[in-house]
Amino acid sequence: MIAQTIDYQFHPALLDAALQIIVHALPEVDSDLTYLTVGIEQFKIYGSPGLSLYACASAIAVVESEKSLTAQVTLVTPEGEIIATVEGLQVKLANQQTILGTEVEISNWLYEVEWISKGLLGRLLPPAFLLDPVEVSQKLTPSFKELVSQVDNTQTSEIERNLEELSVDYIVQALLSMDWSYKPTESFDLEAVVQRLGIVPSQRRLFGRLLQILEEVGILKYEQQQWQVQQTLEKVNPSEQSQSLLNQYPEAEAALTLLNRCASQLRGVLKGAINPLELVFPKGDLTAATQVYQDSIVAKVMNTIVQKTIAQTIEDLPPSRGIRVLEIGAGTGETTSYILPHLNPNKTEYIFTDIDGILTRQAQQKFQDYKFLDYQTLDIEVEPSSQGFASHQYDVIIAANVLYATTSIKQTLSHVRQLLAPGGTLVLYERTTRSRFLDLIFGLLEGWWKFSDDELRADYPLLSRQQWQQVLSETGFTQVVTLPEVEEMPEVFAQQGVIVAQAPPTTLDSTSSTQKSWLILADKQGVAQQLASHLRSSGDACTLVFAGENYQQLAPEEFTIAPHHPEEFEKLIETVATKSPSLLGVVQCWTTEAGVGRNISAEELGHLSKLGCGTTLSLVQALVKAKLSESPRLWLVTNGSQAVPSNNSVIPGVAQSSLWGMGKVISLEHPELKCACIDLDSQETIEAQAEELFEEIWAEDKEDRVAWRGDERYVARLVASHHQQAVTAQEADATTTQKSLRFREDATYLITEGISSLGLLVARWMVDKGAKHLVLLGNCSPDGTNSQTITELEKAGASVVAEKVDVSDMESIARVLHNIKDSNIPLAGVIHSAGILPDGMLQDRVLSDFEEAIASKVKGAWHLHQLTQNQQLDFFVMFSSVASLLGSPNQGNYAVANGFLDGLAHYRRGMGLPGLSIHWGTVAQGGESVSLQQQGIAAISPTQALESLELLMSGSDIEVGVLPIEWSAWQERVAQWPFLADWQETTQTTSEIYKSEFLAKLEATAPNERRSLLVAHVRRQFALVSGIKNPESISLETGFFDLGMDSLTSVELRNKLQISLDCSLPSSLAFDYPNIQSLTDYLEETILLPSEGPGSESETPEARLEKDSLELEYSESLFSEVNQLSEDEIDLAVDDAIDELDRLLE
Repeated sequence: MIAQTIDYQFHPALLDAALQIIVHALPEVDSDLTYLTVGIEQFKIYGSPGLSLYACASAIAVVESEKSLTAQVTLVTPEGEIIATVEGLQVKLANQQTILGTEVEISNWLYEVEWISKGLLGRLLPPAFLLDPVEVSQKLTPSFKELVSQVDNTQTSEIERNLEELSVDYIVQALLSMDWSYKPTESFDLEAVVQRLGIVPSQRRLFGRLLQILEEVGILKYEQQQWQVQQTLEKVNPSEQSQSLLNQYPEAEAALTLLNRCASQLRGVLKGAINPLELVFPKGDLTAATQVYQDSIVAKVMNTIVQKTIAQTIEDLPPSRGIRVLEIGAGTGETTSYILPHLNPNKTEYIFTDIDGILTRQAQQKFQDYKFLDYQTLDIEVEPSSQGFASHQYDVIIAANVLYATTSIKQTLSHVRQLLAPGGTLVLYERTTRSRFLDLIFGLLEGWWKFSDDELRADYPLLSRQQWQQVLSETGFTQVVTLPEVEEMPEVFAQQGVIVAQAPPTTLDSTSSTQKSWLILADKQGVAQQLASHLRSSGDACTLVFAGENYQQLAPEEFTIAPHHPEEFEKLIETVATKSPSLLGVVQCWTTEAGVGRNISAEELGHLSKLGCGTTLSLVQALVKAKLSESPRLWLVTNGSQAVPSNNSVIPGVAQSSLWGMGKVISLEHPELKCACIDLDSQETIEAQAEELFEEIWAEDKEDRVAWRGDERYVARLVASHHQQAVTAQEADATTTQKSLRFREDATYLITEGISSLGLLVARWMVDKGAKHLVLLGNCSPDGTNSQTITELEKAGASVVAEKVDVSDMESIARVLHNIKDSNIPLAGVIHSAGILPDGMLQDRVLSDFEEAIASKVKGAWHLHQLTQNQQLDFFVMFSSVASLLGSPNQGNYAVANGFLDGLAHYRRGMGLPGLSIHWGTVAQGGESVSLQQQGIAAISPTQALESLELLMSGSDIEVGVLPIEWSAWQERVAQWPFLADWQETTQTTSEIYKSEFLAKLEATAPNERRSLLVAHVRRQFALVSGIKNPESISLETGFFDLGMDSLTSVELRNKLQISLDCSLPSSLAFDYPNIQSLTDYLEETILLPSEGPGSESETPEARLEKDSLELEYSESLFSEVNQLSEDEIDLAVDDAIDELDRLLE
């Protein structure tokens, strides 16, 4: 750059570096936020800069926007001479669109609720629906016979035989290279030949197996503890033979390639000179090993048998249930890949496990399209509960070619039994005969010979079919069958086996000696009573509470309380908690009685909303105030309040829909209650409803927005609006153009809260779109500003009626509608936007707050609905809020009111009437609390709001959110809330945009703070490769290999550190520095110390000042000399410097 500075008065790179100083002048904000430069007023240069400059910056916030700042930067020489100034440097907080350069697309802001069928996947529900192994075998045997018959048995057997013979040649080649000189009639014992040939102790079992193989082909004979030589070893060329076989059998390429790579190095492995892991998995590459297990014709057939076995086992899965699958030692996922495509993603929970964290992470990439998978590390030889696995929770357990590689089969199977649910099914896929070519591949690895249960496996790790059946029966499994079992089965399939066994259908062990209790606010229809019967039959205690005139204890487990007296709820909770300290759950069923008829009054509707939401408020406040040692889970139960599925059917429980809005706010303000909303099927019998409710709360499922319809269970998900997809499809068709929305000149349109800023914004837009007759209702008369806007509308040709009207008063609304009718200009559309309500936490609310919300939003909407339901309206639009879609802290009353509007939109559509509810975020001109912006939901400009409104009113949507969400701000909530499950990848992808490289962060950190940063980094990298969820739990001194590291994991750790630190590290890194402490010491010495520069702790301020002065003097002298050089002289000097550097590097 020195040469380039000659061409500039002020080099751009130098200016850019100087401007970076403003980051330290910014106010204290989240370090993840990004500011971008958007303008400079003046840049003044007073002189040419030297090689050393100082920059001084100050920044102030722009008054009208907290997201913009103005900075001043002054550049001076070390002597204090001003070289340049930058004035009016404007920076602005950037969002994702700004950084990525993407344009705002309104359709990308549209979201809706989608109900998906999802089986119940919680705990404590035995899988009584599973077919037993004998039934599975009987049903599948005909298809297995056909499957096996498709294999060319002759060719497959020839390949197998040739691989076995080739393996012998590799053994002979290795022994001859190790100076094997035994002649026929000579004999030796194992110890002597091990010493003579230099076999390392870790490979003695392998070597013993090699001698057995030589005995199998007549070269050796074992008698009286001695090996007797029968034949002289002849020189062989297995590599040449391997190539010949490859030409003859190209389908065996994977097996031949891997065998040659491993067996050709047999001598080095036996002597300990070569790490066999690098042969089987070179540089961590699992491709070849995967192909051997997955791509051979036999493997394909056997994996297909595993898949069909599982499919048949779960064939009778009820519509409302899900299946919980655990795969042990899933490795590279070869068997997994056969199973996953045949599982219902909405009814499956699949846990992919392996002892090696590297493999589970690679599986995450391989199976990223299967969202129902979870990935964990599991060592099946270690007690599962100590690794975070609950007992008896998995309906089906799969283990393919893995259980043999354990110390004790019986101990391993006891751990499998511990994981398997009562009546659950175990599916094993194992090789059941000895294999020479596998011995020379996987037999090189320590795990192949890990077994120590000599009574079961004397000298070889694999069990026969008969041995598997025996050991499974001995460890408590029942109905053990081995597949395939077909007549005239080809030999290659007799060497494999899919072993299926069932755990006994024993009752679940009690997880606690303490009796659990439940508190149920009971309905009068009988659902709660029957629920209590189910819970009591399961051993729990239940207290039923009925709505009454006052607090009264009718029986030991039965009370009445007055619904609208909060103090009685406090007394109830205190009494129940004293009697039953282990309160597991509280179930609110009072709302389930609230149905709606067409002629129900707004007052009755308000009473029903108050009964549900008002009493729930008192209940939540009482639970929080009680300060229980462990908070119970809160269940809010409704009956037909949700449009599930969204098929325009009438929802009879629309009066209960408010409770769902409240539930979302409870989840945010009181997450300890784990609030869940359950909507029962109003068409079901009381008995069926109670059984479904029992299954839901007993299972302890994580879903918190659930609806039952018949025997089908649905859960709610936030998804991109289907309207968005329709728009995209139209845009893709060049021949299609979207018509602009127009309003009729011969019709009247009514807007509640129409005199507000938002209402007038909509009114002006409607006039621009052709409307000529507007009725604007407000809670106050037009003032000066609003009157001016109304006058402008009238000048534009519109007739505007603006008056103060209480929308909660039916007579007032009826009068307005009557006047419209008398005008002979019929009403054609309604926009109900009434209700901007004060914020406040639930714990600070009183019942009157909810009454205010119900009056302006709920009663007003119901009046408009009832009084217009017989009129031909073009639209009936209600302005709802994000509060009832995602929840919003401090806005419980708003969520309650808007929750009803959402339900009413569906209710009207079910009646064949227009209805649209729009969940608005923050509209910059009027609207709700700006606190939403702090939650990652950006403000919507008036223009964008109107564009959204036009888009939605032009479509057929019923309930849509208009939310410019920054998903990067929602990572934590997305990870915890099933409702947002579809957006997990979005938060991860977005967060990666802002993720800085560790090395840059390390270099930017003060030298005296770098070690702690490096320790944390090493901890995290080790945790990632080893599958440890909490890096901070890793001791600095505990050995890596004591924490589960193996050779493959050590390679992965080295690779990660090399990439993140941009350096080269020795292959023996984890062996040479076997814990966090020693590895950090090494990295600190090799990475940090060489780069230590200015600011070292050992350097005093005086010494630093003197050093700066010398550097400045030298720099100015150098710069003066450079200025006197010609361009050719500079180029020559650079070339000389490069040549000198090359010489030093040699």
